[in-house]
Amino acid sequence: MVSIHTLSRARALLIALALVVTGAISLLNQFSWYQVIESRVFDRMLWVLPESPTDDTITVVAIDDRALERVGEWPWSRAVLADGLVTVAEFSPHSILLDIELSEQSPWLVERGRWQRIAAEYPQAVPRSVLDEVLIDRDKLLAESVEALGNVYIPVTVEEGDVVRLRSAIPIIRRAAAGEGFVNQKIDADGVSRHVELLRRIDGELMMQLGAAVLGLRPSDPERLEFNEMGRLMNSSASFTTESGDTLRIPFNNQGEMIIRWPRSSFAESFHQFSWATLIEYQEAIADLEFNLRIMDEAGYLDQRSQALLQTANAAADTLAIARASGNPTLLGEYRRLRQAFIALAGGFLQGGAQQQILDDLRKMAEGDIPDSIANQLADIVEDVNTIFPATREIYQEVEQLRRFLDHSLASSRSMVGYTATSTTDLGVTPFDAEFPNLGLHGTVMSMMRNGSFIQRGSWILSWVLGTIWMLAVAVVVGYSSGQRSLAFALAGITLPIVIVAVVLRLTSYYLPIVSFMLPVVVVSLAVLARNYLDALRDRQVIRATFEHYLAPEVINELVEHPDRIGVGGQEKQLTALFTDIVGFSRISEILGTADVVALLNEYLTEMSDVIIDHRGTIDKYEGDAIMAFFGAPLMDDSHAEQACRAAIQMKRVETLLNDRLVRNGTAPRALITRIGVNTGSMIVGNLGTNRRLNYTVMGPAVNLAARLEGINKQYGTAMCVSELTYTELPPGFLLRRMDRVRVHGIDDPVRLYELIGYSAESSAPLREALEIFERGLSSFEQREWGDARNRFETVLRIYSDDGPSKLFVKRCDQFLNEEPRDTWDGVINLTEK
Repeated sequence: MVSIHTLSRARALLIALALVVTGAISLLNQFSWYQVIESRVFDRMLWVLPESPTDDTITVVAIDDRALERVGEWPWSRAVLADGLVTVAEFSPHSILLDIELSEQSPWLVERGRWQRIAAEYPQAVPRSVLDEVLIDRDKLLAESVEALGNVYIPVTVEEGDVVRLRSAIPIIRRAAAGEGFVNQKIDADGVSRHVELLRRIDGELMMQLGAAVLGLRPSDPERLEFNEMGRLMNSSASFTTESGDTLRIPFNNQGEMIIRWPRSSFAESFHQFSWATLIEYQEAIADLEFNLRIMDEAGYLDQRSQALLQTANAAADTLAIARASGNPTLLGEYRRLRQAFIALAGGFLQGGAQQQILDDLRKMAEGDIPDSIANQLADIVEDVNTIFPATREIYQEVEQLRRFLDHSLASSRSMVGYTATSTTDLGVTPFDAEFPNLGLHGTVMSMMRNGSFIQRGSWILSWVLGTIWMLAVAVVVGYSSGQRSLAFALAGITLPIVIVAVVLRLTSYYLPIVSFMLPVVVVSLAVLARNYLDALRDRQVIRATFEHYLAPEVINELVEHPDRIGVGGQEKQLTALFTDIVGFSRISEILGTADVVALLNEYLTEMSDVIIDHRGTIDKYEGDAIMAFFGAPLMDDSHAEQACRAAIQMKRVETLLNDRLVRNGTAPRALITRIGVNTGSMIVGNLGTNRRLNYTVMGPAVNLAARLEGINKQYGTAMCVSELTYTELPPGFLLRRMDRVRVHGIDDPVRLYELIGYSAESSAPLREALEIFERGLSSFEQREWGDARNRFETVLRIYSDDGPSKLFVKRCDQFLNEEPRDTWDGVINLTEK
């Protein structure tokens, strides 16, 4: 009853904690830092959405570093802007968005009235061309150009104070524009731009955002729109009609703002763009072409048909001037036609046969007897023709190349003109880019309108309500669970809503604020994890207290991480036991003093124990110079036989290096020779002892056999002896020698012995040959062919004179040749020594 009461109380506290946290969400939403967290999470969730492509009809004419290098420092003369816009219009764009502030009048280069008086008093000193250049009204020139183009949209800034007012272009330019739109950009508390207003009511009039204004977007039903006292839209959504007559339903937040679906790529990668400098290069190339043609005309190189070139050029300039003065877009179309005609006529003239015709005429004139002065003049003309014609053709080719590029970039485009140079401060931060020119906002708005790609965001109140319901469900489930199941349910409670929100966002572009939804779940999940951690910590302390005296730290750490791998004491398992002993260590002990023996043993046992531990073995105990170890427990390891044999081979290798050091520094009077016995079989493993003193050990006949195998090495003259059960568990790659079957002291069942030699890949050819001969000799021995067996063992000794097993079998063959064993003998050798 006590445990049930305690458990119910814990569940009640868990649910109470969930309710307190969900209630706190309503307060947290009032703080800007919390909204920043929500926004940052929203930024990450945007990656779930498919890439929203920008409208490929948008072209950016960038006032960049190259343009500034060609024209000079910003701000430019509005005459430069006027000429550039006319050049853009020459290629028939759909519209031109001019994102340049025009709210101030241009300054005069000099005081206008004084300069006019000086020009009137000294007409010879002040040429008319200079006077026109100085006294030109650049604002008027830009306004005339904008009006003549008929498709230029200019920016307006909404300024909010006690009253809402507009900072717009100067009146002459504002009247000339085809339309205007506001360019205000909403910046969140963390400096990121995520929302934009699409519509404001100012002085009773509706005004669209600049990008939307360029598209001709307008409310479908203005009477249903509601605005607050600052002119902000209050509707959660509204319908708009596009220039093509389609209807868009656009969602807004409670501040009348639309979520911006920014491109993920950089500004340069998101929009097709080129430098304003390209327009200047085109203008200069046209001017150079016209200049050269006029020189050629003065030189008489143009015939009557070719002279139409200059007439067309003059007509184009006159038409442009009239178009600007009248503001008539139709005349601008005529100007465009005349410019195209001029370039076509120039190409026909330069690429036709005019140059060759002139040269032929000059050659005919040079024939016959003419004065040297005339001949020299004709030669000079030939040189001039051969110079100016190729130079002018090169200029024409540049004009054509630029014209093709501009036509491809601007024809039917929605052109945007704005400042993007590195010195600009007109940069914004988007969820994907820390330096995105604000000019890109208009292109992004236009792309969203054209693609119909909008994001709708649910209110935090809806998120809070759904999160509370979800949290109560998770709290109940987690509260009635324990251990790993409670952790799994808590993780599922966190993960599942995130996945659902992500899927809904991708499929419907609807986003539910996830932080308000998830915070209660996370807090309760952390409470569960804390409880589980305390429970796990207590379990780990028990494990360490139990095993720290007889397991390697690495094994203990793994047991701590995986306590489920610990078997209950007294289990029967298939394991491998390993015993070691030093040959003649008693004699060494007599030579050395007590302190030296301890130091020698510590150094030896450390080296050998490290090998065992490195192969995932467990040290059972030390008995003097002997080591007892086993493999496969407490951590399950199906390769325990393999690991034991690898450890044995490595111990012998380490022994060689250790002996070099011990003998060299005098720590040992002679080399230490280790004998090793290995056996695999069923053993009892577990904790044995009392509550005050425990020992994790193994026992059973299979353990005793491993100890006997270590001692058998002495009789056979081997270093490592393993049983047949171990041999059958080994993978390929080990080198072993089969020996006879024996019955050891204290164990009735006979055992097939194998000498563990090393690895097959490291064996020499003589060794392999000797082992093959020994194997045939052993087969003859077991078939009672004593003479043949003896000969083969003698052959092995001729290869390796110190081979212990061969020496032993030679003696046995001699014994059986002298006295044949009984017919009932089963071939098993009884070993009476331990």
